[in-house]
This record gives sequence, C-alpha cells and structure tokens, in this order.
Amino acid sequence: MRHDYSYSQDSESDHHYTEDSVEREIVGLVMMDESQSAFYSASRTDPEIEVGFPTKCYCGGQALLQTSYTRNDPGRKYFTCANLSDGEMHVHKWWDVAVMEEMRERAREHKEKESITEEKLLNLHQVVLDLQTRRVNFKMVLGVSFSVLCVFISMVVIWCQL
Repeated sequence: MRHDYSYSQDSESDHHYTEDSVEREIVGLVMMDESQSAFYSASRTDPEIEVGFPTKCYCGGQALLQTSYTRNDPGRKYFTCANLSDGEMHVHKWWDVAVMEEMRERAREHKEKESITEEKLLNLHQVVLDLQTRRVNFKMVLGVSFSVLCVFISMVVIWCQL
C-alpha cells in the first residue's frame, strides 16, 4: 500500500507552501505509510513462505500456475491454490519473483558447492605434498639403509677373509 508523495501546484495557487511545510507534509505521509505497513505486517500470520517455486499451498493443496487477467498485471503468471474459495490463507506468488528467488538460491548453492570443492582440492593438494615428502623421506631412509647394508656386507666379507 504505497502513497503518491509527488507534489505539484499551480503557480497561480492561493496556497503558499514553504519548503519547510512541504517537507513536514511529506514526512507526515511517510510516517503514516510506515505505521500502516507496520500494522499490516504485525497482523499478518502468513506461514513461512517457500523460496523459489512453491510446490504446496499453506493448506496442503498443490500449488497451481495461473495467469493474471487483471488490468494491472495482464498475462502475468502466478502460483496459487485451487482451494481459494474456502476463505483460508493460500499461496500467491508471482512466477517471475519465484524464478528470481530460484536463481538466487541456485547461485548460492553453486557458490557453496564451489567453496566445498575448492576446500577439498586444497586438502587433496596437501595430501599429495605430504605423500611426496614421505616418498622423499622413504627414499632417503632406503638409500641410507642400503648404504649401511652394503657397508655391513663389506665388513662381513672382509671379516670372513681374515
């Protein structure tokens, strides 16, 4: 429920508005609009609204895609419920709004998965580095062990010849 805050006046008008009085009038209208919005927001009992394409109505019925034939929104698609005549609260969501919500949610999920994938890739990179370090250490241990074994065999051969 929005108010038109535009202001126009004939130059020949008998009313003499100062800039201050116009500003006070606009502030007053804004405050009235905000108080009405706060009242309507506080009195609403909408269940939590689904993000993206609604699949179920609040009443449990199937959400249906319909076309608006109103003067303000001709041809605009929206989700609604077949049980509108029972006087209860039912889903009503514009299709284009649902599409944008769905796209934002998919983008958020994609970024989340991308972040998880990047984290897994960094962990895998660390594992590879650890394995390479172990391999180098193993080669060094193996090389030293082989050298010690060669020295030991040489000593045994020399001792046997004596």
